[in-house]
Amino acid sequence: MKQLVKRVVTIVTVLTLVVYGSIIATGVLNTNVDASESSKSTINVTGKGAIQVAPDMAYVTLGVRTENKDPKVAQEENSKKMNQVIDALKKLGIDQKDIKTSNFNIYPEYIYDKNDYSVRSIDRYVVNHNLEITVRDITKVGNIIDTGVKFGVNMANSIRFTISNPDEVYQQALVEAIKNAEGKAKTIASTLSVKVSKPKSVTEQGSYNIPIAYSSYDKVAMERAEMSVPMPVETGELEIVAHINVVYEY
Repeated sequence: MKQLVKRVVTIVTVLTLVVYGSIIATGVLNTNVDASESSKSTINVTGKGAIQVAPDMAYVTLGVRTENKDPKVAQEENSKKMNQVIDALKKLGIDQKDIKTSNFNIYPEYIYDKNDYSVRSIDRYVVNHNLEITVRDITKVGNIIDTGVKFGVNMANSIRFTISNPDEVYQQALVEAIKNAEGKAKTIASTLSVKVSKPKSVTEQGSYNIPIAYSSYDKVAMERAEMSVPMPVETGELEIVAHINVVYEY
């Protein structure tokens, strides 16, 4: 009986030592693997990609201002002129959905007593009505402004140029940003006499905004339009930029 107990104790002891030894070995192995992974050196670079593109869309703002001592008359005159402008725009091929009111207000203008500025009286009422036109054929911008002025537009406003496919162009900029980052990493690695491996991480930095270029037409431009002198419109170019951060191992 004593011999049987000794054998059981011996077996349990051996098994305990085997298990404990395995745990220690595994721990050492895992520690070595983790240390190996963490000991890898890295090169952290940023990349920038920029694409220049000509705008193919515009937002044109046209305004009509009318004045009269009778607010009702001022509003009727404004409505009449603005309806003429809208009809003319439709004849140019502008869709109804691309014409919207961006601002409308009516307010009094006062005359102040020269001797007592706190005393005032209404001189007239002013009605301002602005339209924003989405122009999908950018070659029509100048003609739209000329036509608007011809039919009653008398407020100097602005033109905003943009593009219809910003996502597509941004993807191209991202490709250029990645190439830029890779080129930087290789230059650094070559200088250090090392060789980069695959990227450890790639992070897109921030988001992008659809670029918009602003222009404006003033009183002189409207006078040119009134004289049937075509208004010149220079669209220029827009720039879409992408930024990324890449970590390479070596």
